[in-house]
Amino acid sequence: MADATDRGLENVGKSGASERAVPSASQTAPVMPNSGGINWSGSPDDVEPQPPYFGKTEDGEGLRILIACAMLEDEVRSAWDKYGRGMRIMWVDRGYHENPDTLRARLQQMINEAERLGATEILLAIGLCGNGVVGLVAQHAKLVIPRFDDCINLMLFEGERTCRGLAQAGILYLTRGWAHDATLITGQREAYARKYGERRADRLMKAMWGAYRAVSLIDNGCYDIDEVQDYAQKCADILEVGVQVDPGSNDVMDKLMSGNWDSDILVSGPGQPIAQEDFDDWNT
Repeated sequence: MADATDRGLENVGKSGASERAVPSASQTAPVMPNSGGINWSGSPDDVEPQPPYFGKTEDGEGLRILIACAMLEDEVRSAWDKYGRGMRIMWVDRGYHENPDTLRARLQQMINEAERLGATEILLAIGLCGNGVVGLVAQHAKLVIPRFDDCINLMLFEGERTCRGLAQAGILYLTRGWAHDATLITGQREAYARKYGERRADRLMKAMWGAYRAVSLIDNGCYDIDEVQDYAQKCADILEVGVQVDPGSNDVMDKLMSGNWDSDILVSGPGQPIAQEDFDDWNT
């Protein structure tokens, strides 16, 4: 289940201030007054909440904030290092993905808070996610989101896009972010074993995951895949399949943060709710 509050909001300081290390999505930050329960912080070392500060929009007149899925921490941090310095990050806890309606409500709460604080462009580092973003709307700001069904397809994208879906059926895709999800294979297998015993746990896993034929590590250059190899092998052993490495990229996150918004990025204007049909037009 998701935490009562999301993980912290990040920034590397203001103009003239020395840069500090970016807090991770797993670090709890202080909560600003009147923040609606959303965490805003400058760094893990901050004792007092810092005033909100956002990156400038391309015209230099507006304010930009990023709302990001904690599953994509490595990818977000990589693009942020190149294009997002000065932009705050509001982390969405990974537990919200378990229910699209809960995810939608939390994201809308964050959007409302970002607008209250003056953001004119709100970037969403997340995918369609089981229609969890459908209906999201900002009253006065633009919503900008990758036009991909989920973060797996987003990370598999490289070069020129030729189809909507890039993930193959029967493959369990992993990154370091996904390896941190205790509800995935290993955690699920352990929970079943505690509740039902080893033999029944094996039968349940085979019934649920028997169609999978491989475990894939997505090599998008944002993390050291060697750090995830052991976890991937444990998943593969449970599923009785092999481990493979598939190429990916962080091109989409780079586009999102750099402002290079082509057909892979959906821009929804003020008062315009995000629709499922918006993701159908991936090549327009």
